[in-house]
Amino acid sequence: MEGDAQTAAALKANVVEPLRQLELELSRHVQGQLGRTNLRLRDEGTAPERYRKAVEEYYRRLSGGRPKQ
Repeated sequence: MEGDAQTAAALKANVVEPLRQLELELSRHVQGQLGRTNLRLRDEGTAPERYRKAVEEYYRRLSGGRPKQ
């Protein structure tokens, strides 16, 4: 399992993040040409801070885990 986690981290760092940056740059370029602002968030996968505890609890309940004390 440890090798899988390392492989996943390497793929994220070397493939996913550069592609995300490329997508963001291309989106900015197109939006600039259209005279619009880009309304997408850079990190769409992260919950806003005010919802973080609720999101953590949601996933904890899905996994059958116990709440932190």
